[in-house]
Amino acid sequence: MSNLILCQSNYPLKTIIKGDSVVILKVEQADEINSIFERQKKEIADLKKTIEDLKWVQQEKDSVIVSLVEKQVIDSTIAKRLDIIENWLYWASVEGSWIYFSFEDSLIYRVDLSNYKVRKDNNTGDLYFYWCEDYDKDNIADEFIENNESPALNWQKDIRRSRRPKIEIVPIKH
Repeated sequence: MSNLILCQSNYPLKTIIKGDSVVILKVEQADEINSIFERQKKEIADLKKTIEDLKWVQQEKDSVIVSLVEKQVIDSTIAKRLDIIENWLYWASVEGSWIYFSFEDSLIYRVDLSNYKVRKDNNTGDLYFYWCEDYDKDNIADEFIENNESPALNWQKDIRRSRRPKIEIVPIKH
């Protein structure tokens, strides 16, 4: 009997019944193990929820980053195109060009007038283009810049008001 009492105090007991391992526990021990399992199940469920929440937050951050990168790419692309357009307009005006829009094919055309001198009729406002062969086609822009050749300021005011052309300043950053 004392042997049985000694054995009972050494719970959990492991034994084999019909070829299977069996563990015998006290009720308190079984309750403690069950509560440990329940706590661990809850921790696992909480961690899974935290992982899902973090995945969602990461996806949101990724989409924000992607949109910011796309915006920056678009902004830099627009800035490059704007620089190209401004540069083209600047040099087209320095080289003496006529720029117009064709409604037939929806394109903008630049007419090279670098070999022409432009004169105006103060009464009618008509502009006349005179061919000049003394310009160096390869260095025409340099020649215009060196000579500071451009129409006098407010030249249009010399033309009769009813025939006066409308002049607008092109908003470029030069």
